[in-house]
Amino acid sequence: MNTYWTVSKTSKHLLTLFIKSMKIILSALFIIFSTLTSTGQSIDIDTSKEKEESSLDYVKFDQNGKLIWGAYHKFKDCVFIVEQFKWNKWVPVAEVKSNNQEKEYNANINLHSSINTIRVKSISNSGEENISEIVKITSLDKEVEMLSLKVKVEIRFSNITDYEIYDSKGEKVATGRDGRINVTGYPKGMFYINYDNKTENFFKR
Repeated sequence: MNTYWTVSKTSKHLLTLFIKSMKIILSALFIIFSTLTSTGQSIDIDTSKEKEESSLDYVKFDQNGKLIWGAYHKFKDCVFIVEQFKWNKWVPVAEVKSNNQEKEYNANINLHSSINTIRVKSISNSGEENISEIVKITSLDKEVEMLSLKVKVEIRFSNITDYEIYDSKGEKVATGRDGRINVTGYPKGMFYINYDNKTENFFKR
């Protein structure tokens, strides 16, 4: 009985020492962590500054529907490429060269029907790329329709639109902007066409 009591007291004593030791260790870790976070925030701050400096100042549409953007001094020697998301991909729709005088740039964009999603990509002389935030604008133009899916001489649209045509193998055969497309030189068969904000296929007879 005395032996059991002695073992129990020893176990309790060891448990107490273990708990105290853990408290000391946790306290030490807390102090170390607090010191690191108070003196080591420069990494996060530098990262956020890099993000700010690598972004355009602003990207927006003016009252006339023209896209405008402001750029920091680091964008003096670069090319700005305006991209529009349509046909399930980002499509380049305008290109503007930067210079040392301008702080604001602009581009006229051919909007498709419904909601347009736009961004600006800058490419420096060294090849470094930076991409702006996304901006959206809604066009009130009517949805463009393809007037026939079986064509022999030309494709006709209900309005002027940007377009891309691919053959059955996925090779691009034409791109442009028009209300009509002459297809007399195309071989017979199935083709795919991107226009307005949609993708369809047509058969060349």
